Amino acid sequence: MNQWAKAPAPRHQLVLIAQTLDDLVAADHPVRLLDDSLGELDWRGWEGRYDGHRGQPPVHPRLVAGAILYGLMKRVRSSRDLEEATRERLDFKWLWGGRTIDHSTFAGFRTRFEKELKDLNKQVARAMVNRAEAAAIVEPILDGTRIRANSDRSGARSAASLEKLIAACAEELNAKLESLGRKDAQRDEVRRERGETSTPVRVPVSDPDSTILPNKEGGFAPNYTPTAVVESRSAFLYDAQADRYDCPMGKPLLYEKQGHYHRTGVAYRAYACPGKEGCPLAGQCVKADAGHPTVSRDQYQDVRDRVARRMAGETGRAIYRKRAPAIEGVFGLVKQSFGIRQFLLRGLEKVRTECNWICGAYNLRKMLRLLQANPAGPSGWAGSTT
Repeated sequence: MNQWAKAPAPRHQLVLIAQTLDDLVAADHPVRLLDDSLGELDWRGWEGRYDGHRGQPPVHPRLVAGAILYGLMKRVRSSRDLEEATRERLDFKWLWGGRTIDHSTFAGFRTRFEKELKDLNKQVARAMVNRAEAAAIVEPILDGTRIRANSDRSGARSAASLEKLIAACAEELNAKLESLGRKDAQRDEVRRERGETSTPVRVPVSDPDSTILPNKEGGFAPNYTPTAVVESRSAFLYDAQADRYDCPMGKPLLYEKQGHYHRTGVAYRAYACPGKEGCPLAGQCVKADAGHPTVSRDQYQDVRDRVARRMAGETGRAIYRKRAPAIEGVFGLVKQSFGIRQFLLRGLEKVRTECNWICGAYNLRKMLRLLQANPAGPSGWAGSTT
């Protein structure tokens, strides 16, 4: 007796009534609700970017954007994976009605519609506001996370090493040009030398807009860091009327000099202590190579102080306690559920656009959850799942 289950639909079995794509996708599949929801959005701005008079008729931008957003939700991110999904995965084939495009079209589309993508996110946000309770939207919370840049860990170079590399390249180039000049009469030999022995100089810096930062996964790598930084309260107290700092021992730190930070250009004022002699805390606040402690105050410190005072109150602390559970879950979902721990694109502007795609996928996912929980909610968005 054969103990193994038999296939209900052998590969070569002919069927009297063929199944359609619609038959193969469950009636309550999320892709159906996604398709209804995308159909409720305004795509006229996207449509206006197409010529419409040259070449083959293009796939509607609603479908291409839908595939990218849906792909982010399903951990199908790269252009090649999206191309494969539209050819092989039933949910993508159903969404596209059997249409296909190649990966290069996906790649170009991903960075082409930056303005329209921002408007799309606004449309989704407005729909969420219409559906969500007022209490859920009255306290926006800001935080940041760290996502790796699409750059090699060892692909960073210091200014000095780049200067040295450029000088070496220039020297090598000059030597080759002199060699070619001496052989100018032998044109065929020159062409052969340029094509076979001359190799282009490559600077191994994949994404110069990114920054080398430590990773939670270990080691250092190029990253982008959309973060909000809050400066902790200092033990040195500032007296605005006297324009001075007072140290924990009561000594005044008076104005010493002013300038601009080299990297940011932000203006600052420096305040110095008269000296460390006889101070029991000198070892904690004075560096070994410094004669006295110095505190810098930049042009934005007043704003930070106002925020710190507000956060020190009971109302501020109550609001801050809501931050972690409210926003850390967003980062957790994006990194763990969406699988986004490294950007696909390079360069700050393209990374910003990729962030907009990620935010759009997250918001759309949240909107779909609201629709599933309350299909008969306020009007302004598709509620049908058929």
